[in-house]
This record gives sequence, structure tokens and C-alpha cells, in this order.
Amino acid sequence: MQSTFRAYDPTTIYSKSNATACEQCYSRKVKCELRDDKSTCRQCADHGVVCKPRTRKRKASSLDEQHTTPFNPPSNSNPEPSDASSTTSKRRSSVAKPGNGPKRPAQRSNSVSVPELFVNRDSGRAGYSPQSSELTESPSQDRFRNASFISRSAILGDDFQDIDHAHPERAVPDEKLSSVDMKTLKLHGAFELPDLPLRQSLVEAYVERCYTWMPVIDLATFTGATQAADSSLLLLQAVILVGALMRPDETEKLQADNQKRTKALILSGYERHPLNVLAALCLVQWYTPTAPKDVSTDVPRFWNTYAVGLAQQMGLQRQPASQVVNLGLRNRIWWTMVARDNLTASAHGRPRIIQPEDCTGPLPSVMDFPSPPDLRAEIFVNYIGVTRILGDLCQCITRKGEASLTDKQDIALRLSLYLQNLPEHLRLYGPSGLAQSYSLDIAQLHIPILMTITILFRPRTVYQLTAANAGSATAAFLSYRIFQAIQFREQTRYLSSAFAWHLLVTAIPLLSCTKVPTLGNEANEALDAVESVLETLGRVRPAAANNLRSVKAIRKAMTAKPTSATNPSNAGNSDPDATLLQLGYQLLQTYGLESVQQYEQITDILREHHQGQAERSAQAAAHTLSRLSGRPDANFTVNGRLTPEPETYQPPAVAEQDMQNAFTAIFEDDTLSTSWMMRDWLDELQL
Repeated sequence: MQSTFRAYDPTTIYSKSNATACEQCYSRKVKCELRDDKSTCRQCADHGVVCKPRTRKRKASSLDEQHTTPFNPPSNSNPEPSDASSTTSKRRSSVAKPGNGPKRPAQRSNSVSVPELFVNRDSGRAGYSPQSSELTESPSQDRFRNASFISRSAILGDDFQDIDHAHPERAVPDEKLSSVDMKTLKLHGAFELPDLPLRQSLVEAYVERCYTWMPVIDLATFTGATQAADSSLLLLQAVILVGALMRPDETEKLQADNQKRTKALILSGYERHPLNVLAALCLVQWYTPTAPKDVSTDVPRFWNTYAVGLAQQMGLQRQPASQVVNLGLRNRIWWTMVARDNLTASAHGRPRIIQPEDCTGPLPSVMDFPSPPDLRAEIFVNYIGVTRILGDLCQCITRKGEASLTDKQDIALRLSLYLQNLPEHLRLYGPSGLAQSYSLDIAQLHIPILMTITILFRPRTVYQLTAANAGSATAAFLSYRIFQAIQFREQTRYLSSAFAWHLLVTAIPLLSCTKVPTLGNEANEALDAVESVLETLGRVRPAAANNLRSVKAIRKAMTAKPTSATNPSNAGNSDPDATLLQLGYQLLQTYGLESVQQYEQITDILREHHQGQAERSAQAAAHTLSRLSGRPDANFTVNGRLTPEPETYQPPAVAEQDMQNAFTAIFEDDTLSTSWMMRDWLDELQL
């Protein structure tokens, strides 16, 4: 049987529609309220249009048909004879009246309807899927009109306060979608929804796995809607898309289909509530069909740019007026876009779309949530805080090529203050120093924290680690342990595309550690785990598959190149700045005593390793000078010591074609090769 989408429950009894609505309110499907003078309704008066009473074209055949006709009616192969129609109608009318005996049950279908278990009917109806074209062509109340924020006083001065005004006298444009738009939406299947049990499971997947990082909908309103007019089809399709990404094994085809449906609804202008459009633009960013190096209109950055432009029209970046409704939701949506902007700009080495100086509105707070004690509210607020610090650090490096010592100290102080204010139940280690129980959301919160530490103390060359880079190496080892825990629990598929970049940042210091004999074994073990996570994540995130190829290519290049070819002078000062060294201790104290001890050990190892490299380099130079001067090696000393014959390094035999194939991924990835994270190292690799 061909299904329709007017309602989810065919047995629902619907009340009689109000026949007193005027033509404008009926066409817009909004409540018609008469003004005090009763000459025109409130909606028509606000929009400046003529209020005309609506005349019903026909009446239903009976009361019983109005109340109990299912939205998916079975075909009637044995209609009643025409001479009995009036008698049947009278009988039904008498049965429908109160006090005339038991109510007649709804007409039964010939097919068996199996009960649906574990299904909440209220949440199942949380979608707008009308049946008739009359309903779909007429959107709900248009909230785009006179909703834009305009501030010209900064340019024109305060003498013209009324320069920013609405146009109540303007005729309301007809927002009814054209027949071409309707046909396009139907071709994309925009009004098609999965079966109720699957649909609810996908909504639950979003709530369980994604709501913490994108709380852009009100769950109570979304899952509790019992009428079609109270919900948004666009929002429902976007939530289904995100839920399908969390269930990749069962919904692989549904992902692409729902992305097309959501995209078609956005571009058609079907949704007339700006907050719903913004929420959908945020949610669609979970879907990443292409890698960042490809120019595409389906990448998250494109949708976030779209959303930021619309949000700034609404003034979400500024201090809101007291009479604005949905203040909490507006703030959550805005800061979700800020976090996405910081992450995408940092990962790709591109400019940020949102400038922090323009964000004059309130910072995110747990009071923006319907339930402030909710743990997800605390995680989201702290997530926004660390992504702002990470974004500022990466923008500083992108613009200057390298952060100055003052910049690093400022970022480290901000991060240290952030960690001091981090609640105990959001840390990986409790006050007693014991590890907390595993939580996927808390684990994801600490990844950008460790990424900030990794980049803050990052090595300038992949071949050299000094004591100044000990914080980067320690943070990379901690990140590897978090990713390992996520992988062991088979939860890698729930990670967003930003974690493909986080894994690449984790891999860089570990690759450098492979050149240090004392750290080589642990670093190679960690790299194996990182590559395993990248391989798993690459099945659902193309960027992770590309980063896996890059990590393998760099690892192979480093194995093939002799260590002695490195010039230690390129690494800079081996001793870290005393202030940064102390800040490194403070930052890593959050991760327990063992992390601090590892930091101290790595600092000592790298200091000794760098000194040994400098000494060997001096000995090699002395050996060269002795040969040029004709003096025997045994009679030439450096620092009062005899210089032994240096061992000749024999690199492993690697076919030139194999090496070229290994570097193809890096050569072709223009974004990676020109980003701040890789451009300093490509020359060292001699690719």
C-alpha cells in the first residue's frame, strides 16, 4: 500500500477544525484572533492586509467521517448502495451524539496492524509531513519578516534614531511555494520520512551522541509535539540525517538521501522560522561527503558560513533585547557556530568567519538550557571555552607563521585558568589522583584541550624534539590513550569530522619521538593505535582517510632518511623558557601525577638527546676538518676529547617509485602542504 505522510498514527481522533478563520489565516495555517473592534483579525491587522471571512466550499458528509476517517484509508471494494447512503449517514450521526449508546469503533482495515513497541507516540509525531499540496505549499507563520537586526548608528551617528525601521505598511508577499518548487521538493523526497520505529531511533541517536556538541533544538518542544503545525519538517529531516550518521551500518543510503532532502528544504525557503533554519544549518555540518581539500558546497565550512550570515542578520552576536523570546536557544545556536568556526579554521589553516571582537552578546551558560543541572549543559559551556582558546592560538600561528613567546605565555595562562575552573566531575582525574570512570562526552571534551597543549609546545621540525617540546610530546601520548579508549569501546564512529584533524595533530609529535631512541618504542606503539583509529574513522569521514595516508607517508619518509642528516641548529634552543616550563607543569597537573612525571622524564630525555646530537654534530665537523687539513683523526680533539671515527649511516633500501607513491597523498593535498602545521616540515622531509 502506498503510504502518505499526513500523520503518523492512523487511529488518532482529530478534533473538528475551526471554520471561523479568515482567508489569510486559513491559508497560512495560523490561529485567527479577532481584535477588540471585531472588524479585522489580529494577524491581518499586523500585516496590513484586508481581512476577509472564509466561506467553506462544502461540508463533510457526516460527523463520524470528520472524526474517524484515517489518513491512510484502505480502498473500499464494496461501497454501500446509493439508496442506503442517507440511512447510513443518519445512523452514524445518531451514534456520534452523546447519550445515544456506545461509540462505534473506527473502520477496520483488511490488513493486520502489528503493535509498535518502544515507541513514544508524541516524539514520533514530531515532524510536519502533510498529505495535501494545499498544506505543503503554504508555510506556517513567516518569522523572517521584520526580524533583521540593522545598526547604522555607528556610521550615520545617533541623530537619526528612526533610520532603522520596519515596513508595516508594505504588502505581505505571498510566501506560497510555486508549483515548480513543490515538484522539486517532491522529486527530492523532502516529504518522505522513515518508518516510525526507525525514525524515533535516529532521533534518540542524535540526543545521545550529538546533542552535547550541537544543542540547537529544544528537546521538550521537538519530541513532545503532538500536532503537525507545532513542528518543523526541515528540523526533523536534519535530525534524522545526524541520527543516520550515528547508525552507519543500518542507514548508509539514508544518509545521502536525507542530506539531499535537508538541502532542498533549506534552499527552497520552505521553512519560515529563522531559528529552525539555523539549527538545520548547524546539524547538516555533521555530514561530510568530501575531503577538505575539495572545493564543495557540501562541506561543513560552507554551511557554517551560510548560517553565520543569517545569524548576524538576526543579531545573534550582540546583546539581545529583553523582549526577545528563546534567548537560551538563540545563544546556544550562536555559540555552536562559533565553535564550528574555530575548529574548521584551525584544521584548515584558513581565516575565521566570526571575529571575537564582534561577539558582544553573553557567553554561553548552563542557564541557556531548559535543565541547567544537565551534565551536557556543563560540557557544552566548557567545550565552547576551550575551542575559543584553540582558535585564537591557531589564528596567531596562521597569521604570523609562529606564535611569539609572549603569545604562547598568554595562551598558556588562559588555558591554565580554564583548567583551574574546570569542574572536578569533568576531569579525567579526581582530587584523589585516581582516574575517573570512562565517559565518551568527557573524553571528547579533553581532546581539544590536549590539542591546544600539543600545538602550544609543538616542534618546528618533524626531525627534532627539544626539551621545549616536551609538553607537546606528553599531550600527544595522553591523546593517544584517549583515542585508544574510544576505539576499544567501538565508539570511533560517533566522532565528528574535527577528530580527523585532532588525530593528525596527535601523530606529529609521536612521529618526532620515533627519532629519539629512548622514546621510539612507545612512539611507534602509539602511532600504530592512531593509524588504527584513523582507519576506522575513515570509513565514515573522508578527511580521516586522507590523514591516514599522510601519516603513513611521513612515517615512511622518516624511516628512510638518516638521522645524522639533521642539522641540530634548526631546532632552536634546547632549553624551554622558564615561564613556559612552569606553565607546562600546571597544564599537565590536571591529568594526574603520572602525566607530570612523564613530562619531567621526557624533558630530561630530550635535553640529553639534543646535547648528544650537538656533540655528535661537532665531532662530525671536526672529522671533516681533520681530513681537509690532513691531520690524523686521533690527534684532533674537540672540547679536549679525541674524536672517534663516526659511523657511516646506511639508510634502508627503498625503491624510488615506492617513495614517490608514498608522497603522492601529501603532494596532491594543497590544503595540507600549505597549512601552518605542515609547511615547516615538508622541506625537512625533502619531498
